Amino acid sequence: MPCNCAAVSGLSSRFLRGKTTLCRLMTSGRKKRNIDPAILLYLPWAKNSGLSGNRLAAGGGGRMAREQVKARVRGEGRGIMAQANNTTCFLFNLRHRLVHCSPAHTSFLTQTTILPSPVAFFLLSFSVSQGKTASHGMLGKTSLPMMDTLEALGEEISGMARCPYDAKHANVALFADGKLYSATVTDFLAIDAVIYRSLGDSPTLRTVKHDSKWLKEPYFVQAVDYGDFIYFFFREIAMEYNTMGKVVFPRVARVCKNDRGGSPRVLEKQWTSFLKSRLNCSIPGDSHFYFNILQAVTDVIHINGRDVVMATFSTPYNSIPGSAVCAYDMAEVANTFTGRFKEQKSPDSTWTPFPEEKVPKPRPGNCAGTPSMERYKVSNEFPDDTLNFIKMHPLMDEAVPSIANRPWFLKTMVRYRLTRIVVDNEAGPHKNHTVVFLGSEKGIILKFLAKMNNGFLNDSLFLEELNVYNPDKCSIDGVEDKRIIGMQIDSKSHALWVAFTSCVVKVPLSRCERHGRCKKSCIASRDPYCGWVSEGACRQVVDQPLSRTWSMVTQMAWETAK
Repeated sequence: MPCNCAAVSGLSSRFLRGKTTLCRLMTSGRKKRNIDPAILLYLPWAKNSGLSGNRLAAGGGGRMAREQVKARVRGEGRGIMAQANNTTCFLFNLRHRLVHCSPAHTSFLTQTTILPSPVAFFLLSFSVSQGKTASHGMLGKTSLPMMDTLEALGEEISGMARCPYDAKHANVALFADGKLYSATVTDFLAIDAVIYRSLGDSPTLRTVKHDSKWLKEPYFVQAVDYGDFIYFFFREIAMEYNTMGKVVFPRVARVCKNDRGGSPRVLEKQWTSFLKSRLNCSIPGDSHFYFNILQAVTDVIHINGRDVVMATFSTPYNSIPGSAVCAYDMAEVANTFTGRFKEQKSPDSTWTPFPEEKVPKPRPGNCAGTPSMERYKVSNEFPDDTLNFIKMHPLMDEAVPSIANRPWFLKTMVRYRLTRIVVDNEAGPHKNHTVVFLGSEKGIILKFLAKMNNGFLNDSLFLEELNVYNPDKCSIDGVEDKRIIGMQIDSKSHALWVAFTSCVVKVPLSRCERHGRCKKSCIASRDPYCGWVSEGACRQVVDQPLSRTWSMVTQMAWETAK
């Protein structure tokens, strides 16, 4: 049965606030109903929230047109975050329930209605009563707005190819130009993996079914809207290394936004622009050491005039633990798809580069209507030679190189792997520093300052390590799950939201007060969030009056870190 979503009403709320806020799953005393773990939510988010890849626009009265909304769907417990009317919403499902958090309060939602038939997902909206507030003992006399409803809008929509049957199956999705792009599996056994486009005014398209050259047991990690393309980041069994058993490679694939499928003869209702390439995250040497297990990818971030994605990789789970963070220039990613194709001439032969002179014209993988494809306004006009070629040759020969051809950060000799990453590329009072937060499977967060050299990052400066998992608050019946399954920066409240399977933790982006009145310690920390203020103490620099000493000495320390 496809994943189920429904209207949510009758909210039970708990309001928590502080420098470190931990949200615990709670339920009301009303009738409970299980919600499928793989739930797709659309919320009225601010269009210009500043959260790349998670932007939503609300219509009047909190209602949304389908083309105005966007959301990402992940597996069990993974979350989405956005901002609406100065309120930050962190939503993710928690053991079959929903949790809504904001900087001021946390609302624990429980299902109170049962639908007459299973559905995939609804459009949802929430309303806040005008003038209606509630006080909570933890906040003293502070009154906060109360959320009244979270209601379904519109008709039921099938979940096929939009969300998986099981929360253990990977799933990503985003809206772009009013269309939903999703990557998941369409069957209970997770055999039919698909990259799928639906909704909107364009034809429904998918990847070729049961073709291992296109997708082979993929685990989808991220989807990114960039330029004329939608990029999908995932890991899969590498068919080009099938003689060596199940070797997993990290991949990036792309499809054209204006793809309308092929002709009635070839690739009808299927992508005509699907191409994929390997992501190279390795330590160079006589024999490269590769980190092949792609764990997480950021949205596109702008650093030093370049559009970049950063990704965490790890070693396989049956090997020595090790993690790496690699950065990729989106221009280099796009350039890889203009290179040579890879082919296997027979089932028993090795994969080799396809001769460039034999590639048909127009070049497969290009978008219709672009300068190189001026003759073809829509993809279903492509000649059969072009369509047949891309159907048989979706894999590129060259891998996407990481910036500086080496990992930006390495973590070995520890008993955990890094599995999450978020980046603040506007840290510091002048918004000119990049801070990276790395989450692990042991509840530990590592914080780094990206160091610049010759105009771009190629090194890191360790700032601090945080153990944010609280077993007293987060364990359920004595069982501890320390895996960090989601992280999101909330710049307005200067906080980092951290999601576990059984709790949500809100931690400050900086702990400047630990340096007290020790000026030397404050400046030596090189934390862009901290500065020596005029009161003679180390403080968070946002909205703080900085002394002349800070502007000279602290800035010099940061410049040294570059």
